[in-house]
Amino acid sequence: MFRSQRKRMYVDRQVQRALVLHLLRLWLIYLGAAFAFLIVLQPLLSDPGEPLTAYWQQAWGRYLPVVAPLVLLMPVFLSDYVKVTNRFAGPMLRFRRELKALAEGRPAQAIRLRKGDFWHDVSDDFNRVLAIVQPAQSAPASSPGASVVTGADEASVPEAAQTCA
Repeated sequence: MFRSQRKRMYVDRQVQRALVLHLLRLWLIYLGAAFAFLIVLQPLLSDPGEPLTAYWQQAWGRYLPVVAPLVLLMPVFLSDYVKVTNRFAGPMLRFRRELKALAEGRPAQAIRLRKGDFWHDVSDDFNRVLAIVQPAQSAPASSPGASVVTGADEASVPEAAQTCA
């Protein structure tokens, strides 16, 4: 039966971890740049005779209500980001699994993607190619070393399959 919900948070840990770390890095750069801007700009625009310690005490009270929600919401943003990456990492994992099965001469299954996943058009192309290749793999070859897709069959293979070869 077809499942509509993924059970794992990370379906492709390497890709999703890289994307999450990239987002986290961008967020920290933004936060650092915003703080640097406020810390440098505010003393320049305020009273020049005011001591820097007084400015720091005021800055904590002034900027903490803005920074606290940003820090507290970051795990929520990252979790949502992982869910969005599942929409392309999950299908790619399934494509890799079925392509590996084909490459090893094992039967592959048609790919049905979940609603909201990316690459439905690629899934449709894969399934069309699978419908052509799978029966050809199970048919006995006429001679040793015969190709799965012969020259006569190439016209019936979709363009996407020919470019992959």
